[in-house]
Amino acid sequence: MDRTFQARITVGQYWALALGAFMAGYGLWHKNWLIALLFMLLLVFIIEQLIHSAYTVRAEGELVVRRGRFRKVRHILLDDISLAERVKAPLFGALFVSHYVLVHYTGGKSIALLPVNEDEFLKTLAKRGCKVAV
Repeated sequence: MDRTFQARITVGQYWALALGAFMAGYGLWHKNWLIALLFMLLLVFIIEQLIHSAYTVRAEGELVVRRGRFRKVRHILLDDISLAERVKAPLFGALFVSHYVLVHYTGGKSIALLPVNEDEFLKTLAKRGCKVAV
């Protein structure tokens, strides 16, 4: 059975949305159509990525990473995953701590994922035979 996890929205993404909206409004207010158009297009890309980002662990033994319609879909075989671990990285000193799931797979590659429910995501990977760091 396939299991789909939605991506979490981070504080930085909210700031990108706010800044893009501000700059689009600034461009409209000052009748600068180029700035307004560029930031409106940027907003479309950001919102599209936020809405359509999801991670699916398929019954066929595959992790499918979707990050919006405009980005390439990644297919990672669960057998190729060497380690999945939760990482907490401090940003701006100890003021803000970011946490995500880092998946290492063949070829020395890794990908950072932001599932809403990290514990359940890691449990699902462990059930499917992937090595998960506690």
